Amino acid sequence: MPTVDKVTGNPSIRSIIIIPPSPTHHPSSLTPTPPPLPLPGGLVQEAIIVCTYCVVYLLSVYFNSAAYCNDIAVGISWPFVWYNFPLNHFMKEILEYLSENYWQLSETAMNYIVRKTDEMDVKKKDILLKQGEICRYVWFVKKGLLRSYGVSETGKYFSNWFMKENDVATSVISFFREEKTEEVIEVAEDSHLCRMSRKDLFIGLAKYRSLAMLTLMIIIKYYCQSRLLESSLRRKEPEQIHQYLLQQHIELVQRVPEKHLASFLGVSEPTYNGIKTGKKTKTDAKIKKKKEK
Repeated sequence: MPTVDKVTGNPSIRSIIIIPPSPTHHPSSLTPTPPPLPLPGGLVQEAIIVCTYCVVYLLSVYFNSAAYCNDIAVGISWPFVWYNFPLNHFMKEILEYLSENYWQLSETAMNYIVRKTDEMDVKKKDILLKQGEICRYVWFVKKGLLRSYGVSETGKYFSNWFMKENDVATSVISFFREEKTEEVIEVAEDSHLCRMSRKDLFIGLAKYRSLAMLTLMIIIKYYCQSRLLESSLRRKEPEQIHQYLLQQHIELVQRVPEKHLASFLGVSEPTYNGIKTGKKTKTDAKIKKKKEK
């Protein structure tokens, strides 16, 4: 018979809900709890990740947004890779090179870089950055050659720099100040690149000390190189600059077309040929006389 609550006069809830007594279990009758299913590993894990990225690649082509779809891929494959994102051979070599030559990256910083970078294959004469655009990316050259050039008011082309394997390239002023650039970044050879956006780089700088130190070391390296060119080499004759390139950057001299090297030295292509062969052209003699006057 249900009991009555002394305050409300209503039947007690405890008396209405019938709780059956627990049955007595013997150890022999207990059903063992099945162990949780393990996440796939080894080749199965890699196959899932590869398939995921194949699908996402097709989506990136359709939506023309590789960076956005890369985040989708990370989200989909997250349960299968946990936090340690798998390193392919390409990224492993890059991270090892950066750690050995600039600053040792932490494991968390490496994972962040892998998740926030895109690999890209580009063809010769492709344009990575146009004049008047704001540079949003920094590129690491795994294979190939990049060139930066500008155009004077008279329509004359001049080369600013050349970046080959293991170099880090960007339009420095445009990238850091978010200003429209006056230079063009062109692919000088078929190249394999890895890029990171300015937004992701600055988020990583705030989160990971090792990434911040690595970036600082890279900036110091290229700043010193630019100062060397500006303060020393630009005061010398083109012949002396060419000798410096032969001594310090022989590979670039062999790979970069002569017309681009001439524009880097600030001379015409016939003049550059004369510098190479050690012969002076009539034009060179006229220019020298004007300077002496």
